[in-house]
Amino acid sequence: MNSALTREETQEFLLQYYNGTSNERFGQMMQECKRSVIQSIVVPFGLGKIVAAYDNMGGNVDTVHNVRQGVYATEQAQKNYSQRGNYDSHEYHSDDEYKRINKEQSTLRKDGKLTDYMTGEKVDRNEKTDLDHVVAAKEIHDDRGRVLAGIEGVKLANTEINLKMTNATINRSKKSGFYGEFS
Repeated sequence: MNSALTREETQEFLLQYYNGTSNERFGQMMQECKRSVIQSIVVPFGLGKIVAAYDNMGGNVDTVHNVRQGVYATEQAQKNYSQRGNYDSHEYHSDDEYKRINKEQSTLRKDGKLTDYMTGEKVDRNEKTDLDHVVAAKEIHDDRGRVLAGIEGVKLANTEINLKMTNATINRSKKSGFYGEFS
């Protein structure tokens, strides 16, 4: 079997490789390497039927990418997601870390040292503010990748990087749909 690429095939691959984003290029390169390695092992040893038995849509390993597409390789991972429980806003907003960050941010506001993360403007000391989850707590709760990784939703949602103060009027209007699909 001749596995050498023609000049045209090589040029086409290089054009596609360099015209894609870095992640796409890396993914393409890894797929090509994987295909090449599997081909070089499977064909000479006649293992095609055995490999094909393990080659289902999600593979035989759960990945964050696949589970976020709803594709599970194992029943256990799918079961873990279905048993994650319902989203409870109170649980996320009464967490000790949420309270600590809220207190710190409120102190910064009262000291005149707080910047609204949405507008980039300095927040007035008397301005009404909300502590906002940059990535919504419900979105984190329902994230299949988070469940697969075994990370607790409340802990992931309530980090300094994900909790930021913003103008209460703007924040509440985005939740009511004023700004579109942010709620």
